[in-house]
Amino acid sequence: MGYQESFIKFKDEKTLVQELRRYEKGEKDSDLVRIVCVDRVKKQVFPFKEGELVTVVGGDRGQQRDKKRIQNELGIRNIVDVVFVDNPIYWEMAEDKGVRFTAFLKEHFVQLSKDEYEELLK
Repeated sequence: MGYQESFIKFKDEKTLVQELRRYEKGEKDSDLVRIVCVDRVKKQVFPFKEGELVTVVGGDRGQQRDKKRIQNELGIRNIVDVVFVDNPIYWEMAEDKGVRFTAFLKEHFVQLSKDEYEELLK
């Protein structure tokens, strides 16, 4: 069905770290979806709060349609919400602001550096 990226929301940072560790153990069903990075929310945008950490996953669009399917693909649990990066609401918000979609994403999300990611998992 094509490549897609999604933001994955967990109830809190502790749960996110727990699930990242579980993912890194490699207990997943397949390689159709993978965790690409972790982003920090720079500016609140529904359903995320400023400062919140979200996991970014990428892979087969069809495998990201619901929480259960993506949890099975990644070998993780406890997902609260799945939000497609290219969802129509974000596109509309970018258009309303008169900015390119990539600029909108950069305004609201920043990828953790490798050092920040490693520190998070300690």
